[in-house]
Amino acid sequence: MRLARQLRQVAPTSVDLTGRSLKAQLRTAGKGDALLGVLLGEAELERGEATLRDLRAGEQRAVSLEDLVEAVQASLQSSEAQARS
Repeated sequence: MRLARQLRQVAPTSVDLTGRSLKAQLRTAGKGDALLGVLLGEAELERGEATLRDLRAGEQRAVSLEDLVEAVQASLQSSEAQARS
């Protein structure tokens, strides 16, 4: 939850703890206004990273947990710049 608080400083953030499948969670996020998804499971935690997924393009990449907030902020700024052009 500490990570969610940090992410809320740069972007609207929600955490899904319902136990639904990843596919269902991503579908719900994609239907809303979400541009990015942060995927964080046991395997990612063991590696000290999260998967940052662009919900519009469907692309994803691994990001270290310590760089995650900055990566989210940079991705959102890039998305805003692309929308303006």
